[in-house]
Amino acid sequence: MLRGGRRLTGSNHPKGNCRFFPKHFWNTVESTAVVCAERIRLAKQYSQLVNVYADLVTEMQGVIGLGLESEVDVIRRSCRLALETAEKAKIALYRHEADHHCTLPAAPHAAVQV
Repeated sequence: MLRGGRRLTGSNHPKGNCRFFPKHFWNTVESTAVVCAERIRLAKQYSQLVNVYADLVTEMQGVIGLGLESEVDVIRRSCRLALETAEKAKIALYRHEADHHCTLPAAPHAAVQV
């Protein structure tokens, strides 16, 4: 329903001129109701890359105490690369969520009146 008790019809529908909601609207609503496999894959990849970064930081902490600066520099470069890779994975996840709208809760069909 629209304001004033008006029903959403083809003439006042924001997504196009049709009597009912367009198919892509329902596909979006229905796809948010199920688990998004790509989102899960991207989140898992991001988590794994963050763990690699965390492990390298822990390793660097142990080497710093030994005074081996050449080894610290190698690990520091590895940390920087791991962090950049994790950031790229985070951006890919966020971009997917924004493009696919898989973070939005699904609206129940009964709540929409046509």
